[in-house]
Amino acid sequence: AARASTRGGRESSTGTSTRRDIPVAIACAARDGVDEVAAACAEFGVIRTLHADQDADERRGVLAACARSARRGAFDDSRDDEGPVDDDDDDDTAGDGDARCVCVVTTDACLPSAANGEASLGFPLLVNYDVPRTKEAYARRARVALGG
Repeated sequence: AARASTRGGRESSTGTSTRRDIPVAIACAARDGVDEVAAACAEFGVIRTLHADQDADERRGVLAACARSARRGAFDDSRDDEGPVDDDDDDDTAGDGDARCVCVVTTDACLPSAANGEASLGFPLLVNYDVPRTKEAYARRARVALGG
């Protein structure tokens, strides 16, 4: 008899979950929204935030974790039932020992900036938690979060 997964994943014939994490970027209008969304989503996976109160090293760590998750991809078969395979030798500079980033919550002002030499997140999914105020803000969110 098949059992239902408690976290939305599929189960294999051995009863273990084979769910693959899909990296998600969530854009908020203000820092209060970032904190609220991150707290609400904490039970679903590894949540990272980008906000103005972070120092440069912490920001680089979050962006590095995002890059590893985007590179690994949502349906990467290099993962097994025990979790992600750390496919690079980079040290985890995010500080909590987990190299993954299932979700990043950020404000428009804290999105990665090409002017600062930061690459786009390259995530497959963007959630506009707050509606962008301008067409330009909407386009920037999509370009930076989705890599387009």
